[in-house]
Order: sequence, then C-alpha cells, then structure tokens
Amino acid sequence: MTSQKKPLSLAHYMRLLKSKLPCYFPVYIRTLKLSDDIHGECQLTEDNTFLLKINKNDLLVIQKDTLFHEYAHVLAWTPGHMDLADHSASWGVAYARIWRTIHNENEGADGSL
Repeated sequence: MTSQKKPLSLAHYMRLLKSKLPCYFPVYIRTLKLSDDIHGECQLTEDNTFLLKINKNDLLVIQKDTLFHEYAHVLAWTPGHMDLADHSASWGVAYARIWRTIHNENEGADGSL
C-alpha cells in the first residue's frame, strides 16, 4: 500500500521562493476570487510592496504555476530595472531561476510540484 503525500501549499512555495530567491521589495500573496479568465496578477503598490493575487477558484496545481509565473515578475521588476513589459527576457530568466529552484528542492522526492 502506497501512501499519498499531501500536496505542498502555496504558503510553502512562497516561503521557499522568498528564502531562495529574495527580491528587493516585500512580497505578499493573496488568494482571491478573480474572473474565470484570470489566474493571477502581480501589482507593485504605491508603498513599494508586491501583491500577488492568485485565483482561489483554480485547482492547486494551477495556483502553484500562477504563483511561479507572478513571482517571476517580482524578480524581473527591480529598482532601476523596472522592465514592466509583461513577459520580457528578464522575466524569462527569472522564471527559469524559479523553475530550477523548485526542481532542485524536489529532487529526491516524488518529482511532483
């Protein structure tokens, strides 16, 4: 009989990202009801904090993908380099760093995110 591992929470991945890939500004995550066609949003607020909004109606696997996607914006948008283009080259590099961090964290585990 094989035991099923409980899926890791968004909070777990947020802590991991903040510790392994810290950014210049504080980052907060909220799960909210968003439009069905929106999985998430990244906002830089007036007080220089990032607010990541994740659609609470999405499946956990989609929420995790969305968190990684939005956190890539956080890493790409830094003081003096506010490349606000949605999915620029710096965003792509940031997303690759996130993927590698998550993958390395899960090596030796069951391989699932």
